[in-house]
Amino acid sequence: MDLLQEIEKQVIPEDKLYIYSIGQSGYVLKTYDSTIYIDPYLSDYIENPNGINDQYMCRRYPPPFDPEMITNCDAIICTHAHVDHMDPWTINRINTNFQLYSSIGAFEKSNINFSGLRTTYLSPQETCQIKSFTVKPIPAAHYNLIDEKGQPDCLSIIVQWQE
Repeated sequence: MDLLQEIEKQVIPEDKLYIYSIGQSGYVLKTYDSTIYIDPYLSDYIENPNGINDQYMCRRYPPPFDPEMITNCDAIICTHAHVDHMDPWTINRINTNFQLYSSIGAFEKSNINFSGLRTTYLSPQETCQIKSFTVKPIPAAHYNLIDEKGQPDCLSIIVQWQE
């Protein structure tokens, strides 16, 4: 069974959380009732001539699966706007009705073609619920804590499942 089949078809007991690494900085959190992707980078957007064409930061191995094949995704959390964390080719190609979670600064910097109605802006120290998960963003300084507009940009996240 390949990785995406494992993620999508695995039946998870109600008292278990499964965590999958999908390469780069990406993870999938899966419970019996939800599937959350964190920082999915499932394309070659960085080095592709039709993307940003940066040959210095190329992938070291191919993406583990095609984002168009994802059929089970409730939410995507992006920690910041760098394209290996907030990849427009990945996010724009996932054909489910997921909710996107990111800082407003990261979203505004991204090339994501996405409805604002399906976007939740995360702010430092303000928790939010994603089904059975509690997500608490905390400030992170990739370079700076805020962007040139004074908005939060990069976030670390604390994810709690159950009590």
